[in-house]
This record gives sequence, C-alpha cells and structure tokens, in this order.
Amino acid sequence: MQLPLFNKVIPLFFKVLPLFIKMLPLFIKMLPHSIMHPSCSFLSSTK
Repeated sequence: MQLPLFNKVIPLFFKVLPLFIKMLPLFIKMLPHSIMHPSCSFLSSTK
C-alpha cells in the first residue's frame, strides 16, 4: 500500500529539521531562562 502523503512529508521533514536545529538555540535564548539568568544570556549574546 502506497502512502503518497507520507512520502511527501518525510523529505519535507528532513528539509526542515536542520533549520529547526539551527533555530533551537535562539528559541532557548528567548525562553524564560534568559530572564532568570540575565548576565548569562548577556554574555552569550555578546560572544
């Protein structure tokens, strides 16, 4: 049994995955973690 939708989604997923991994540190920086540790986030942003 062929699943055309599945076959379309899988390559798309692998195309988006590296982008997601690249963006992940940015999301972590924007999370409340940066509010809890302002000096830590400041140091990492100036690096």
